Amino acid sequence: TYWVKDFTNRDNTNSTALSRSGARVSVYNSEGLAKVYYVPTSGSGTRWNVFTLNGETITDVNTLAP
Repeated sequence: TYWVKDFTNRDNTNSTALSRSGARVSVYNSEGLAKVYYVPTSGSGTRWNVFTLNGETITDVNTLAP
């Protein structure tokens, strides 16, 4: 599972800073760019669960969590 953590606001689980950050995650494989994820722009939380990886299978999650 791939997560992004907002350590600056870690004590404020209701923070919207991560959702307003414009963060992007690019995933590459041997053929090049496989997927691009953008942080959800609504909601709050200091952790962004981007995707899970099982072998070569990427499963989208793309949710914010406290």
